[in-house]
Amino acid sequence: MIEPEYYSLAEAAIECGCTDVILIRLGSEGKLRFYIQPKNWGYRMNNDPRTVYIINDPILIDDPVHLKKIVNGTESTMYFSEQYPDSYLEDLDEIEAAKFGDDLELSNQQIATLKAGKKVSVVRDEILSQLGVPICKDRLLLKSEDLAQLLQKNATHEKQVRLNEELKPWFIRDPKDPSPVQLWYIPARYFARQLVIADPRLLTKRSLLANKVVQSLTNAGIKKRGGKLPFNTATVLKALSNVVLS
Repeated sequence: MIEPEYYSLAEAAIECGCTDVILIRLGSEGKLRFYIQPKNWGYRMNNDPRTVYIINDPILIDDPVHLKKIVNGTESTMYFSEQYPDSYLEDLDEIEAAKFGDDLELSNQQIATLKAGKKVSVVRDEILSQLGVPICKDRLLLKSEDLAQLLQKNATHEKQVRLNEELKPWFIRDPKDPSPVQLWYIPARYFARQLVIADPRLLTKRSLLANKVVQSLTNAGIKKRGGKLPFNTATVLKALSNVVLS
């Protein structure tokens, strides 16, 4: 099966196993390139206003602000001059109905030639006003190579997470434990069990056990929010509440 050069936003989300919002957010942060699918657009150059060129290839959205607007639930407009400063974007359907010179219109053959990816020469008195490219979710595209790189990064990340779990068993929750109010409760309970295995007398000396757990958490680099101060004994005791340690 031949891989397509571009994926629609919906197709890309399925390939990645995530929501389209996550992908757009990556684009708004400049971490993923997005393109807009042209819809019967052509353009003229200022130095050659009589020649109309059709746009076949998707247009790169090179300013993340457009994607940020979509994340916020609004649509955006990208002007063609952002990438082709000396040109004017035109809707070929509008060109078909527009008059050139006195009473000349683009013929059906000329329109067909444009849509076939070729250029035609026309006579006109004025250059049409520059049109903006409407950017909305339904028109967004991603290059297959960019999507492949994203999938590779995700696979590498998942592999690293699994490796971390293997190297740091204290992040694996014991299914018998009550649901942790905070994530650091999981390693606190793990270290408490290891300490009790080494010294069963700590089962009856909860304050001393909690103090030793604080030391274990600190040695593992697990500290209070901000990552500077260690947890206090009273807080650790809350993590050990209703937990079977033996």
